[in-house]
This record gives sequence, structure tokens and C-alpha cells, in this order.
Amino acid sequence: MVLRGRLPGRASPPPMKSGSTSESSRPATQSGECRMVNPDSARDCFERCHFTCVYCGFDGRAFDAWMQLSIDHLRPRSSGGTDERENLVAACGQCNSITCKMKFSPELSLSEILEQKRTYVIQSRRGYYQRWMEEVAPHFLDRPLPGVWNLQVAQPQESIPSVVEDFQGQRQAP
Repeated sequence: MVLRGRLPGRASPPPMKSGSTSESSRPATQSGECRMVNPDSARDCFERCHFTCVYCGFDGRAFDAWMQLSIDHLRPRSSGGTDERENLVAACGQCNSITCKMKFSPELSLSEILEQKRTYVIQSRRGYYQRWMEEVAPHFLDRPLPGVWNLQVAQPQESIPSVVEDFQGQRQAP
């Protein structure tokens, strides 16, 4: 459920079978169902948000960071939200995951929902950080990763020709 919206540049889904319902005419999703946002809407959303998570400020301008961005519905589809431009925002995968189960009353404005989600993300991330500091950092950060320091890495100049020669030898053999 992390990648709810399609990233710009991602391939389009396969064409729908005849007689199937189009995305735009589908009702709000059921729990667990994931539906992609129109690629043009996703691209517009990322650009409007400057490729930055609206909840935590994660900068998604570098390629690996951009791959972590997703589209979030301020008012979730399960609470009557739509794919309208003003309801879509850029969110990092972690924040989208943190806020995915939140429900909102119809009376709340989108700006009130945004504030509630930001507050919830801040509280959740503080809790996760505290748990990490207590349970992970003291036990694992003071020692090296197992097996990483003893790896012998072949030089690319030496390994590539031998692979090519092995491949050519296999092709020539009867």
C-alpha cells in the first residue's frame, strides 16, 4: 500500500479487457485494494509538491529518493476522497504507510486533514526513533556487519574478460 500513485515515467498498466470497469468509474476502493492514480495527475502532483514529502519534508529530487515517493490522498478514498488535484499530495513511502489507515469525517477540510496527518507522522516517527534508539542502535551499531569486511572483490578488468571467454568457449563447444 506504500505506492498508491504511479511515479512519473513508470510504465502504464496493461490495457483493460473489454467489458471491464474503467478506473475513473470505479467506486471508492475497498480495504486492501490499490488503484493507481492517472500518470498525468501523479506528475502534476510531484511537480506541485516540488518532489518533496508534504508530511516530513523528504527530498525526492535524487533518483533513489524519487523512487521512494508516492502519491497520497489527503482524504483517503475510503473516507470519500477522490483523485481530484487538490486531494493529491506527494508523500514518501514511510509517511504514506504511516497515514494509510487514518479515517476522517466529511466535515474536515483538506487543510485540517493535512495538519492531522502531519501531527500523526511526527508523533509516529518520534516513537519509531525512540524504539530504534533503545532496541536497535545499542546492539548493532557498534560492531561491523557480519562477513562484509572479509569479502574479496575481483577487479573489473580481471573478471570481465574471463566471463566473456567462458561464455565464448561454451558457445563454440558442440
